[in-house]
Amino acid sequence: MIFLIITNFICLSSTYSNNDLTIMLEKSNQRQEDSLLAFSEDEISFNAVKEIIMNLPSLSVNLGKGEDNIFTNWDYSLFSGAPQLPVKNYRILLPPNIIQSSISIDIIEEEIVHLANNFDFSLSPFEIALLGDGVVVSNDNYENDLFSEDDMWPKQIIRSVKLNQLREAKILEFSFYPLQYDSETNTIHKHDNVKISIKWKTTQKTSLDPLTWGFLKEFQESLDNFDEISYMYEPKLAILPDTSYIVITTNDIVGNSSNLDDFIRYKQALGFDAKIITEDDFGVVEGKARALNIRSWLQSHYINDNIEYVLLIGDPNPDDELSPTDPYGDIPMLMCWPRSGYDTYNCSPTDYFYSDLTGNWNTDGDDFYGEHMQDTGVDFYPEVYVGRIPVYDEDYVTLDEILDNTINHHINAGAEKSNILEPIAISNYYNEEGDGTRARTDGLDLPEEVYTNILSSLGMTDTVLYEQAGIDPVDPSAFHYSLALDNSNFISFR
Repeated sequence: MIFLIITNFICLSSTYSNNDLTIMLEKSNQRQEDSLLAFSEDEISFNAVKEIIMNLPSLSVNLGKGEDNIFTNWDYSLFSGAPQLPVKNYRILLPPNIIQSSISIDIIEEEIVHLANNFDFSLSPFEIALLGDGVVVSNDNYENDLFSEDDMWPKQIIRSVKLNQLREAKILEFSFYPLQYDSETNTIHKHDNVKISIKWKTTQKTSLDPLTWGFLKEFQESLDNFDEISYMYEPKLAILPDTSYIVITTNDIVGNSSNLDDFIRYKQALGFDAKIITEDDFGVVEGKARALNIRSWLQSHYINDNIEYVLLIGDPNPDDELSPTDPYGDIPMLMCWPRSGYDTYNCSPTDYFYSDLTGNWNTDGDDFYGEHMQDTGVDFYPEVYVGRIPVYDEDYVTLDEILDNTINHHINAGAEKSNILEPIAISNYYNEEGDGTRARTDGLDLPEEVYTNILSSLGMTDTVLYEQAGIDPVDPSAFHYSLALDNSNFISFR
């Protein structure tokens, strides 16, 4: 059970009324888990210290000896080489005007039980990827200090603390480990009745971005206290402004596309403030510098211009820092380096760089962005929603076809709007490598899960394509089997 109390140190009595507390306590008792109490912010003492007191849940299962343990309703830690201990991850919504440097999180009460049994926990494996030319192993999140003398793992039971941002919403993430494991003695420390304090200060309130509310509602299910804190983000405007739909492209594409203007008019007819942005706006530099400029332009405009959607139209080929002669596109993805330091499969391009506009993708300040365990400022919460239509080799004809199909689909489409296409492929067959270690892997169960849990309640239908070729095809009696998965059937449903 989580019990959350948020107080104002300076004027607690004026913050709550008895009626408010009664309502909130009754609300918390209705929850079986993760109960929270909200607060009303003191408008006068905006620079006062605010505090959340959280009672974190105790591990309620009996720990077995000499065998793996199963912890219901808990996640498991996934640090390579570390024991798979139970963990709960929290996302706490904080006020929009919080001062980041003032945030502190401390344990103020706990009971530690030392258990001397010979415990055995499975170790988390390394991250791997199965590719055509072999297995790629990543071990850069390996807990090197796990087996150091006189050390418990994890060293702290509250870890991975990070403040993230969703437009102007502030979200504090952290992980709670109720167990610490000593690999030398196979003993554990069990932390019960843990109470933590989260403190912060705020600046004086200013006007709030009205689009933040809509973004927050999209993420509300993942937040532990949305219902209690969300009122701070509700728009105060009676009529919300039109949101902007920005197309980022080049002057060449604007001059050679026959349908781009029609596409913009179509988006405007839907109520968007739609406009085209080119190098006239973000600069004529090329390669990686252009990617940085495009993001910088978005950072400067997404709040004031109420930008919600961004469509990138252009060649996405990224600029590779390790290959100076490598060609790059006119609207490039950013090349990131999640496996920096490895000789192979060390880089990966992404457009998410243009969506997370408040994160720091180059925390260590070198030439390589998005390095795992080094560039820790990426928060993966979007400030704008980003899509792309790639344009290769000045193929404006194909671009115009895509734009025309998009317009026609939304204007003229009928029943197909309520139907989804599910191409269900076989990833690999049993014993494919001949070593007896790999089971058959396919998506056979996915269509029924999607239909039962999503489509049926929305009144939608599905068209399911299963594998019918190969040595062991899917039986046609499979759930909602429609057609064989092949190129012609897939293309016919585009």
